[in-house]
Amino acid sequence: MVVRRIREHAASHNWFAVFIDLVIVTIGVFIGIQVSNWNLARLQRDEVRAYQAQIIDDLVANEQELAERRHYYRQVRAHALAAMHALDGPPQSDEAFLVHSYQATQVSPIRMERSAYDEMIASGMAKSFGNPAVRRRLSSYYAGTARLEAGTIFATGYREKIRREMLLAVQQRLRERCSDVVATSSDGVESVTLPERCSLELPSALISVAAADLRDIPELEQELTRHIGDLDIKIARFESWLEVARDTRRALAKQEMS
Repeated sequence: MVVRRIREHAASHNWFAVFIDLVIVTIGVFIGIQVSNWNLARLQRDEVRAYQAQIIDDLVANEQELAERRHYYRQVRAHALAAMHALDGPPQSDEAFLVHSYQATQVSPIRMERSAYDEMIASGMAKSFGNPAVRRRLSSYYAGTARLEAGTIFATGYREKIRREMLLAVQQRLRERCSDVVATSSDGVESVTLPERCSLELPSALISVAAADLRDIPELEQELTRHIGDLDIKIARFESWLEVARDTRRALAKQEMS
């Protein structure tokens, strides 16, 4: 309709009317572009806020994961210390020695949640995500979680020695009666702990033989000492990274998404 009016005004040499029509068309195009840009910016802000909420949820999940792994490895360390105490103990402590020695070898790899952050990076929204300081903090945090996961996979030689030398029948009974306790919360989150107590209920002769086999392992005390040191390092890392996760979450929650 506008084009037809411009043609009519041009045909009648009404150049002022043509000029007015062109101004109207230009203003209309400009307003249309601005409205489109405003809508795009609003959608982008909404998307960034959605990523912010999802990443905060992931950080909360990571805090829970770190707290659980810290508790788990504290249990493992307690067994390791008890195994050290029972290493030269009296025969009546043989069953406890077997249980503590085996439970001290338990591992529970940690897996940190980062799906929302990776999705945001893949979507190209990283530069729009808050201020540069928070973006650097998030990048550093997720780089650190990768190192943390890799570090917790390491196992000392103690685990290999115990599981190679302990009688199979004893190990099978330990796995039956003393394996991880997995609990699921109302929102579907799983937590893993070690049982507080377990009894093998095996013949005393078998227990005596199995305990003697372990005590005959060369340099077992030195291996156990090294193992306890490694557990101390893991627990310290969980504690320090738990604080990092909390601080990162709080910084992210405080910032306003532009």
